[in-house]
Amino acid sequence: MTKPLINILFFLLISSGFYSLSGQVVINEVSSDNETIILDEFGDSADWIELYNDGDNEVNLNGWYLSDSDDILKWSFPEVSIAPKGYLLLFASGNDLVEQNIHTNFKLSSDGESLRLSNSDQELIQRLIFPAIPEDVSYGLAGGAYVFFNTPTPDRPNETNDIINASDLPRMVQGSFFYPSSTNINLSCTTPDCDIYFTRDGSIPNDDSELYIDEIILDTTTSIRAISITPGYIDSPVETYTIFIGEDHDLPIVSLNAEPDEYYSIENGILVDGLNGEDEFPYFGSNYWSNREVETNFEFFENEERVINQTIDTRVHGGTTARTKPQKPIRLLAKEKYGAPFIDYPIFDDRENNSHKRLILRNASGDFNTCQLRDNFISRYVANSDIYLDELTSRPAAIYINGAYYGITNIREKSDEHYIANLYGLNPDDLDVLEEDTIVVRGDFSIFDEMYEYVVTNDLTIPENYETAASMFDIQNIADYFVVQTGLNNNDFGGNNIKYWRERKEGAKWRYILFDLDLALGLRIWSRFDVDLFLEKMEKYQGENRHINIFQAFLTNDTFRHYFLNRHGDLFNTVFQPDIFQEELLASEIEIDQEVQKHFERWPTTTYQEWQEVNLPVMYEHIERRPEFAYQYLIDFFGLNKTVDLGLSANPQIGGNIRINSITPEPLPWQGTYFDGVPVTLTAQPALGYRFSHWESSGGTLQNTSSSTIEINFEQAENITAHFIETSNTEPYIESVWWNGRNINTRFGILESTEIEFSIYDVLGRELLNTTSNTFDPGIHTQSFSLNSIGPGIYFLSMRNGSEETAASFFINN
Repeated sequence: MTKPLINILFFLLISSGFYSLSGQVVINEVSSDNETIILDEFGDSADWIELYNDGDNEVNLNGWYLSDSDDILKWSFPEVSIAPKGYLLLFASGNDLVEQNIHTNFKLSSDGESLRLSNSDQELIQRLIFPAIPEDVSYGLAGGAYVFFNTPTPDRPNETNDIINASDLPRMVQGSFFYPSSTNINLSCTTPDCDIYFTRDGSIPNDDSELYIDEIILDTTTSIRAISITPGYIDSPVETYTIFIGEDHDLPIVSLNAEPDEYYSIENGILVDGLNGEDEFPYFGSNYWSNREVETNFEFFENEERVINQTIDTRVHGGTTARTKPQKPIRLLAKEKYGAPFIDYPIFDDRENNSHKRLILRNASGDFNTCQLRDNFISRYVANSDIYLDELTSRPAAIYINGAYYGITNIREKSDEHYIANLYGLNPDDLDVLEEDTIVVRGDFSIFDEMYEYVVTNDLTIPENYETAASMFDIQNIADYFVVQTGLNNNDFGGNNIKYWRERKEGAKWRYILFDLDLALGLRIWSRFDVDLFLEKMEKYQGENRHINIFQAFLTNDTFRHYFLNRHGDLFNTVFQPDIFQEELLASEIEIDQEVQKHFERWPTTTYQEWQEVNLPVMYEHIERRPEFAYQYLIDFFGLNKTVDLGLSANPQIGGNIRINSITPEPLPWQGTYFDGVPVTLTAQPALGYRFSHWESSGGTLQNTSSSTIEINFEQAENITAHFIETSNTEPYIESVWWNGRNINTRFGILESTEIEFSIYDVLGRELLNTTSNTFDPGIHTQSFSLNSIGPGIYFLSMRNGSEETAASFFINN
């Protein structure tokens, strides 16, 4: 029986740029399935790696590194040199010793993986991704490219006349993957005298599989996996084609194909109970508690077009609730060893970076077969809202495994260092990503521990201490995190489901990641709209939970407390305002309406009627009634007086807008609910051709106030009007300047096309930033400015148009 080559060919590796040959020392030849080629000094047929010095000088390798993982320092060379035009043979036996030969502390995978060669300065010299290598065949350099050698040559020059090629891929003749009824599938191979073997159950084909003769007749959805085998050639990579017969899906489709036993065998199939599970929840010992990874082909279809087709690893994902559901959540892991270290496709419309290291196929976890959309709906909605959180975007899809329908899944980002690196364009090696109080995802706890101790042991009512604490923790992120979690009653946070991160550099702040929102919006009795989750978390975890301690320490400061309460009002008056929130929920409901009917047929623990008439109405009622209780619970906790309704309007209506706290509601007139006892900040923003005149309010609180920005407490409901006057002034003018926690932002108006230069100064007149002149067209513009490090205080923004200059002050409180 021949061994199939499952991975991509050498030319794909070269064109992808995953290795470099710029160094003097290169990886010249590799054997990952050595049986009879060469024996080590112990008589073992260990894997081996051959290095070659292409230079004219000897190279001392002492302190160099070789690794088969992301840890480039995994194995260090002993005192050894490699002569010019010389070879060095290493046995990858895992024994980590120097006897007659040098042995590394790792072995090679016969299924393929990557090797990293680094010098003594820890600089990467070469990264080689090698595919699955058949028994007693090697993979090495010939003419500047990596090829397979039928007769390996350890410690000798590679035989360029002994190259062995791979049989051509078996190709499907038809172009379509979707058919309304039974169809015939035809395969072809261009290599002369090749035979095509195929399977229909997801298993990897070999020469014992079904032989393709003429055509494959299909009358039901089937995954065809095919291989071409030709005498004198290496077996082709496996090609996979999921053919859909009579299927109708509004959603995109995920198709996973793997050896059936890897998923479903009672002995070790990762998607089933198995024989060794405990009798009581969460049934530890069951097969689905294994974190074993399974080689899988991943296809993704949109609008009946296959847009992803690559080999990945899969494993079961999630905690006790998710894993114990009949439909299992699955983690997708892109691997270098399969030639594609990322899943490169714009799966999520709301993400600019389309390269994903890991993805999750969620089964809705606690919301499984209830509403089936809570986490997906909230995560995606928050991701598309102006909220200062790192949230995991998501989208629903239909999923098939080995050609069999597996229900609805929610494709979601994985909350790890690769997600953060992807979101912000950072290096994952430069991050500390932590979970709860003891779990390290990436990096370590040392910086967090140090900053945590400062926050909880210093009096943050003292401005200097508060400013220092705010330079360590992103207070806008903290405020929004607690508004969303407690405001939506996601009871499953605090004790678990907490992840936070920081870039390891001066001035970087800790931020929380929002994820796993299945318990929000009334899933359980303890997360109903009338439950006081804020008080529960503050009392239950006070002094016991470091994240509650951080939040409560900041709450002792009036500036943060007012910001948090006003931010609660801002979000509940806009993003979580019932009409807006319910409209988005309805869109998510409609999105899966057709698919959920099929899903309940596949997993019949509930019905479509119950979903429509019992389960979904709980979410709509929660959205409608929660604001009243959320406001009241904050009034009770903070000892406030009451809520006040504030109406905003402009005179004339086209004269401008009003910014209240962190939002600019549109259109005016508008009404929102805030707290008596918490001053709100109002900023008048003139439209093009207008200037601000004065404020007026129905209760007289703002009678004829002329400052465009004011901070004031309202003790009763009032209607507030910003009066604007039309102006003929043609000079540029600044409407407002504000700090959003990350950047300095300004909104300004221009009546005529002009060149503008911006500067930012501190109170001592020191210039912190100066931009080059840029031409702006007439209209209202918004500009953002990023400074590497800026602390709390008063600053000035200057806008210059030739000899004319206008300036505005702004305040940073974190």
